[in-house]
Amino acid sequence: WDEVVEVMGGNHFTAFNGRNTAPSSGAYPKGGIAAPRTNVGITASGDILMVVVDGRQSYSVGMTLTEMGDLMLQLGAVSAFNLDGGGSSVMATREVGAAHITVSNRPSDGRERALTQALAVFSITES
Repeated sequence: WDEVVEVMGGNHFTAFNGRNTAPSSGAYPKGGIAAPRTNVGITASGDILMVVVDGRQSYSVGMTLTEMGDLMLQLGAVSAFNLDGGGSSVMATREVGAAHITVSNRPSDGRERALTQALAVFSITES
């Protein structure tokens, strides 16, 4: 751990070494239910993928963890893991030149949920 710079936690890998490693619904029953999901993955070239799938709505029921693992692999992830989902699955972005951050998906609660944790990515450039 002496050389560890950054750490984050999730509950299950959905992909590892290029294979879908999501737990079976027998091993993790909640993972077998289609729901809003949030995954973070890394590609072979080192690009980071941050993916939110809406769920519990008329246009999207969500995904099982196995389906999420398949999606992450299709997007190019070699490894990916599941973060908090459900109503906590919120992605907010600020487009280049925009003044404000906006919610990019439609959270299943119908609004943003007050959360105690977040994964935030910033791009800082000098002008």
